[in-house]
Amino acid sequence: MQKTEDRSQKSEVRSRMAEVCLLLSVFCLLFILGCTGGKQIHPLKSLHEESSIPDKSIQGQPPLEKKHPEVKRQETEVGSRESGDKSQEQKVKSEDIKTKNQEPKAEDQELKKNLRTASHEPRTEKLKIGCILTLSGEGASIGQRVLEGVQLAFNSLIPPSSPLEKGGVDLIIRDSGGDISSANLLEGLAKDEDAIAVIGPIFSKSVINSVKTADKYKLPVFSPTASSRNISGISPYIFRNSLTNQMQGEALADYAVNRLNLKRFAILYQRDPYGIELKNVFEEKIKSLEGEIIFSEPFDPDQNDFEPQIMTIGGIRDSNLKKILDAGKPKPKLKYDAIFISGTAEKAGLILPELAYYNISGIPILGGNGLNSPDLVRIGGKYAEGIIFADGFFPASEMPSIREFVERYKLFYNKEPDILAAQSYDAAGIILSLIKKGAKNREDIKNGLLNLKDYNGVSGTTAIQPSGDSQKTLFFLTVKNGKIVEIK
Repeated sequence: MQKTEDRSQKSEVRSRMAEVCLLLSVFCLLFILGCTGGKQIHPLKSLHEESSIPDKSIQGQPPLEKKHPEVKRQETEVGSRESGDKSQEQKVKSEDIKTKNQEPKAEDQELKKNLRTASHEPRTEKLKIGCILTLSGEGASIGQRVLEGVQLAFNSLIPPSSPLEKGGVDLIIRDSGGDISSANLLEGLAKDEDAIAVIGPIFSKSVINSVKTADKYKLPVFSPTASSRNISGISPYIFRNSLTNQMQGEALADYAVNRLNLKRFAILYQRDPYGIELKNVFEEKIKSLEGEIIFSEPFDPDQNDFEPQIMTIGGIRDSNLKKILDAGKPKPKLKYDAIFISGTAEKAGLILPELAYYNISGIPILGGNGLNSPDLVRIGGKYAEGIIFADGFFPASEMPSIREFVERYKLFYNKEPDILAAQSYDAAGIILSLIKKGAKNREDIKNGLLNLKDYNGVSGTTAIQPSGDSQKTLFFLTVKNGKIVEIK
């Protein structure tokens, strides 16, 4: 019986001890949860990971999860607005207004930048020369010849030992072919402070459209080809190294009056922009030299028979001339001393034999650079002998500088250069010569161009006038023994 009671007591003790252990376990679990804020912690992580990763903020570095202060500030401001904190939102708005009031106007910033770009040195030691040319689409053949002249200048006029080679001058080429605006390309170059000049554009209309951008950024624009009379003096930053109708018309009139002692003229001119403008300049200059225009007869560009014009200026048929001579009368004298043809070589080649056919001969015949073509001799034949015309370039000249240029051009491009390549070669050469003399920014280039005198170029000795136009010595040419030669 006693044993049975002892067993019963032992069993009760064990039961109570189990309850106590259970209570202790619950108490310990609650204590642990209270210390960790309810976060579940894996025992291995607690021992090995978290205890082994140092708090890098203690070592002077931001904690791994800490965000950029600006990000935190913005998040705080957004949080404040979302929570309806009106005072914080008003503070942000006030700071924004204050910042805006302190910012300079965009126009002022642009003006200051333009002034700095024009008169200060580039940001780097490497200068840039822009080149805007039509290299695709309509007019691409012209653009290509201009590009060839410019590239030859960069290859020939910058020797390895030159300061230009050491300092660096980059040629930046832009194609204005198709629907691409030359003005937009120019503005893109103008915003680059290292660009101190631009060669091009090649067409007069594009040059005129470049005036606003050139003036805004004070960027010298130097066209080697634009010839329109409307460009002269259009902007203090627009220049050109091209043979203009104004230049050659005046030079031909001066040559006729002061060198050949001619006073009275009959003019046959092609009814197109070139023919009309050259004729007008020639007429004005002749009158200013106290000469006289007796006839001025137009013809159409597609015309091949010139009898009406020739008869008007004194032509006579053989049958009528025979009657006059048979009657014992002398051949009627012409009322003028010379004929000026303002047109193309093809049309002049047709006119010359027809003049002889209608018994107009034995007087000087002059023309512009439109006559400087093999077509003149090919079509005109023996009747082209002795005709006088002017041009801005003559590849067969015996001048050493021209001979060297022609040889180099043929070596590089396997063809003979024309006036467009020559003028472009000189335009690039002029810019490079100014840099050699110390030009470092846009204002230096502009002033250097305005002060350019007697530049010995392959397209003639060149000076730049205040209008931005070039003044050149021209080549006077004639046909001798079936060849175009220079008049010495």
